Amino acid sequence: MTTQSPGASAQATQPTVFQFQSIEVRTVDRDGQIWFVAGDVAKALDYSDAAQMTRALDDDEKGLHIMQTLGGNQQVTIISESGLYHALLKSRKPQARPFRRWVTEEVLPAIRRTGAYSSAAPVPALLPPGTRLLLAFDDDGQYRVKVVPNDALVVTMRQIVEIIRDKGYVLAKPVAGEDILL
Repeated sequence: MTTQSPGASAQATQPTVFQFQSIEVRTVDRDGQIWFVAGDVAKALDYSDAAQMTRALDDDEKGLHIMQTLGGNQQVTIISESGLYHALLKSRKPQARPFRRWVTEEVLPAIRRTGAYSSAAPVPALLPPGTRLLLAFDDDGQYRVKVVPNDALVVTMRQIVEIIRDKGYVLAKPVAGEDILL
């Protein structure tokens, strides 16, 4: 089992988190390679614990890593990409197939292509680039969005506040039952 170098173990790292169905799968970058938190993979593959899953992995496919968690810095078992494939291919559990397909068809190709994986679907461009919108709120809390013509004068809230202050008016938080006049 590989372990972090002494200098690296002193500092815990924040994981990148992927979502597989309702399971969070954390990854860490170790020397430019993506490693997966074994406990998360074991949960996705329906193993009772990570030790049961990693028992059959080769020593260079698993390691230890200091990770920042809600309980503070903790040492967790991680598995390499090769270890992930090994765990996926040896598993006979029904949950392994959808997880394997998600990893091999979505996560790893995205990491290879872009250096990252995002489970968020791309948002289609519904409006042309540069379109300006006006968001107006009614007294009842309802809102409307309108397209603002490109030649319209647009003033931000910050600019309005600066104009009001420059004219000598005082902005104050209203007290219950009182009206503030500007």
